[in-house]
Amino acid sequence: MLPEQTGHDMPTSTLYGVFRAADGDLVIAAQVDDAWKRFAALIETHGGPAGFGSDARFHDSVGRNTHRQAILSVVQPWVAARPVAEVLELLDGIDVPCAKVQRIDEVLDDPQIQARGMVLEQQHPRYGTVRLPNLPFRFSDCDTTIREVAPDLGQHNADVAQSLGFSAAEIDIMQTEGVLYAR
Repeated sequence: MLPEQTGHDMPTSTLYGVFRAADGDLVIAAQVDDAWKRFAALIETHGGPAGFGSDARFHDSVGRNTHRQAILSVVQPWVAARPVAEVLELLDGIDVPCAKVQRIDEVLDDPQIQARGMVLEQQHPRYGTVRLPNLPFRFSDCDTTIREVAPDLGQHNADVAQSLGFSAAEIDIMQTEGVLYAR
């Protein structure tokens, strides 16, 4: 049995997911009891319903999952009424994990992404300057730099076939018959 997409959150882990703010989306991870209590108290003190932070139904994960819709009916409009930056600042201030959902152009221009060297530029003979994702991991004694541009379709087919023991004549036949793509 394969898991099914349930949207942008985890229904069995209230409150974790993507929420729409006034000017964009953000991820909030307040599913752990202590983070939830800080988050619920913050909502209550910033325009949420009285008693939301102390509601015993929400004090553990079983209760939060059982009363998920009651929680979402408060959290969703509370987040939607504020800009992403405000929600992030409030949640950062109480140590509740959160992050802005970024568009691709925002990710590419993100200072942390740039500082980590996560995007590199290469000169491609056909496409000019291209920006590519770098490897996400680093090893202290290994150079993980991408050294070559992506090959054209079939660019190395003859070399690979030759390394597998095919003769030049056999490679020509395979290319002529369309078995081996030749550019």
